[in-house]
Amino acid sequence: MAEIIKDGTGSGKSLQVNSEHRALVSSVSRSLRTYVSMEQGQSFSVNTGILTLSAIDTWHWVLWWNNISNTRDLHVYEIVINWNGGSTNYNRPLEARNVITTAGAPTANHTAKIPSNNNKKSSNQAELTVYGWDGAAAGMTNSAGGSGNNTFHAQGRSILGFGDGHVISGLNEAVGIQVRSPEVGDFNIGLECFFVDSLFNL
Repeated sequence: MAEIIKDGTGSGKSLQVNSEHRALVSSVSRSLRTYVSMEQGQSFSVNTGILTLSAIDTWHWVLWWNNISNTRDLHVYEIVINWNGGSTNYNRPLEARNVITTAGAPTANHTAKIPSNNNKKSSNQAELTVYGWDGAAAGMTNSAGGSGNNTFHAQGRSILGFGDGHVISGLNEAVGIQVRSPEVGDFNIGLECFFVDSLFNL
């Protein structure tokens, strides 16, 4: 007697097989960030607000975050940079870089930021400590440096997409963003990010 695989929902439908003995199936593909948002409620965003860069050719710490989760890695899949192009020639780019920092939280010229929840079916709060520059002096005061990772140049509105996450903060790992420009100007930086179970816990 031939074995029959039936639908488990009670519809009574059986699995179809073609002439090459292959199962006929259909599926829907979703990105990782869509999955974790819809199924786990772990998608968030962070924004610096509009700030003025007045000290030229000087690196400013403008954003710092620490993944305080004990079970999940933070994936940043998009960085949005808005820059007015400078105050004199209006054609000078803003230079930005993300830095894996060995320092603790900023000690001066900073303000706490609360990540926004991007999940429609969840009220989860991000396991993330975030500080942004408050506009005073030449950036947030950070007690130690770090190693630079990626450097970006932005004019107008620049969207840096990393697929399902290129800038990754592991368990209890801190990352920051620095910017500088040869001209005075206003800028804004936004992060789109999500949490996934850390490979170290699998």
